[in-house]
Order: sequence, then C-alpha cells, then structure tokens
Amino acid sequence: GGFRTGQGPPPPQLDAELTWVWGRARGDWGYPMSLDAHVFRTEYLVPLVSGLEYFNPNILESAMASSCGQDSHQCPPRMSSYHGAIVINLPVNLVQETWHNRHMEDGPSASLLNTEFLFGRRLTSSHLCGRNFPAAHVPQPLVFELGAVHKHW
Repeated sequence: GGFRTGQGPPPPQLDAELTWVWGRARGDWGYPMSLDAHVFRTEYLVPLVSGLEYFNPNILESAMASSCGQDSHQCPPRMSSYHGAIVINLPVNLVQETWHNRHMEDGPSASLLNTEFLFGRRLTSSHLCGRNFPAAHVPQPLVFELGAVHKHW
C-alpha cells in the first residue's frame, strides 16, 4: 500500500555540496524541522526549543517549524542531504490523535505490532539491506522473525 498523502517534489536546485534553500522548496524539501531523521546543530537547536511547550513530538515539531519561519534568523537558510536516503522511516501506522501524519494505508495497528512482540516475533530489516530508496519515508512490507535481532547494514 501507499501513503495517504504524497511526499512532494524533489528540491528545485542542489548545489555541489547537496544543499538547497529550504524556504524556496515545496513539500518535505521545504520543511526544515522534521524530528524523525534530521540532524541539527546544537547552537541552533537549543535556543529554538528552550522556550517551547509541547506534549508530544508532533507538537514540538510544529512549534519548531513555526519558530523557523522564512524571516527568522533562528534557523539556517539552507538544508543539506546525502545523494540518497541513508535513513529509512517506515511510517507504518498512526498512534496519536493530535496530528494526521503521513502513514501507510494498510499498515498494521499498534495492537497487532504489540501482539507480535509479546509472542517473540521481531521486525527484521534484512530485506531492506543494500536497496536504494528515493526518500526517507517509504512504505515497505514488514517482515517478522521469531526472536530476530537488529541486523547492521
């Protein structure tokens, strides 16, 4: 299955260092405050979040993004990337009710995942090894193994 909402277009222009001006980009490429796989410099992040009030990651992310408007000097004007996705986020399901995050249409429920865990079955990532993904959020099948441990890529 696919996502309930699309991921958006690629960045309009990348320079030689694979950076772009996020304020000119659309979709995910114009969103500098995602908490799932972004890396932030401490000197930008600490002042940005120190005065924010939040009760879950979605509210924190939204508050950070609001504080990081295009006219704000709290956030660097450019974002950077690798040539391909080096982190993959499997947006399996929706487990909170404050934000309608992009997620897989046919993903298993949190209850089913918990049941699998309680019966000793673990998610494995071996079927994802060595593959190239076009983005960080990519629906993929979940594969369970009995007692599987995390495998390094």
